[in-house]
This record gives sequence, C-alpha cells and structure tokens, in this order.
Amino acid sequence: MSHSDLAERVRIEDTQTISDTWATFRRYAFSWLRTDGSWTDLTQEVLEHRDGAAVLPYSTNRGTVFLVRQFRLPIFLRDGDHGLSLEVPGGLLDGEAPDDAVVRELAEETGFRIDRALQVFTGYMAPTLVAQRMHLYVADVDAAVTNSSVPEETEDLEVVEIPIETAMLLIARGEIRDAKTILLIQHARLAGLLKPQP
Repeated sequence: MSHSDLAERVRIEDTQTISDTWATFRRYAFSWLRTDGSWTDLTQEVLEHRDGAAVLPYSTNRGTVFLVRQFRLPIFLRDGDHGLSLEVPGGLLDGEAPDDAVVRELAEETGFRIDRALQVFTGYMAPTLVAQRMHLYVADVDAAVTNSSVPEETEDLEVVEIPIETAMLLIARGEIRDAKTILLIQHARLAGLLKPQP
C-alpha cells in the first residue's frame, strides 16, 4: 500500500499540544478507515522528537564492545533500582546527517575519533508512542584516534569495555535494557564482526 493510499484512510480531526519543551507531546483525535470499510474514531498521544543516531563501537582485535554507563530517570522510576543504563553512544541529530552525528557522538561520549561508521538500519524504537527514527551504526575502533578529554557538556558518563560474550550474557540477564543497544550487540555477534577471545 502506497503512502497516498494510506493517507486516504486517515482523517486528523483535532490536535492538542500537551507539552512543547525538549520534545513535543500532542494528543490526536483521528478517524481510521478499517479494512472492512467502516470508520472508527480514535484518540492517541504522540511524543514527537528529533531523529537520533547511535553507534556500537567495537574492537575486532580485542573481541570487545564499548558502552557508556549513565543514569536514566525513566528506568529508575519504572524498575526502582539505581537507574544506571549501559548503552551505545548516541544522541539527537543537530541539523546534521546521521552519518556525521554518530561520528560526533562517538567522539563526545567515548573519545574515539573515526572518519565514518557503517549503518546497520533505521527504525522506530517505540512506534506506539514516539515519532522518532533512530539511525543505528557499528564502528570498528581498533584504528581510532583517542581523546581522553571526555565526556563533555553536562553528561555524566562512564565508558565501559565489555567482551562480546559478556555483553550477550548481560542482555540475557536483563542488565542491558536499552533496545537499540541490544539490537546492535546482537547484530554484531550474529554478523561475526568480532569473535569471543580465548
């Protein structure tokens, strides 16, 4: 089904802005044409955010991945634990191409300076609520130039090097909980980008 065909099945009836600070939170009232030919009235709240980009830095030679540990309030509120999350470096696009954003974010958050990263895919992390695309990458940092003067700005990050098999175990135990990080680690393992060390 083409976008134009789909647009014929959606009628936006009303839009209310609930919040418009770091991201825009809106409530939509709309009608949807069902496959049986009948219309149904629906209401949905959507968080509209700038697109983001994230990258999994890995070392083929060492068989490891590099993640950043940082506090995440939503995890703290939901899980009731310390709220620290192991994640791939990433952030929002600041008027730049995703390819450039991941190079910048990697340098800012880990100190690894590279020329380019390999894009894996683009997807939505929470399509039931968040209108945001995430551009996901991997990058071999064995030949990267390093800069120890990180992190910068107001971020409180700890860079952690983890063997790939340990990372897979942390996913299985629920200790790595960030969806984009889980996807990229599993991609790296399945694609054979790095091998477990003896």
